[in-house]
Amino acid sequence: MPMAVIERHGPFQEFKQDGSMVSVELADGRHFTGILVVYPNTIAAMAGHATLPFEPSDIVRVYQTAEDSLRRSSSNWTFWT
Repeated sequence: MPMAVIERHGPFQEFKQDGSMVSVELADGRHFTGILVVYPNTIAAMAGHATLPFEPSDIVRVYQTAEDSLRRSSSNWTFWT
């Protein structure tokens, strides 16, 4: 994930040390939720996706919703790092 985007919109509430659940907005206007970011800008997993459905360079905004703050990763997620 672009570090400049993280710096502009963070910091984010962590559910575990160095781990935050966030949502993103892409340059084309699409939004995705349930993204696990490991400090500072590594996308480690995403709810319901075995691969990332977008390019990290397309992210223009990172934010947390109330749902993100409550969500936790699950053992059935595919972790990429």
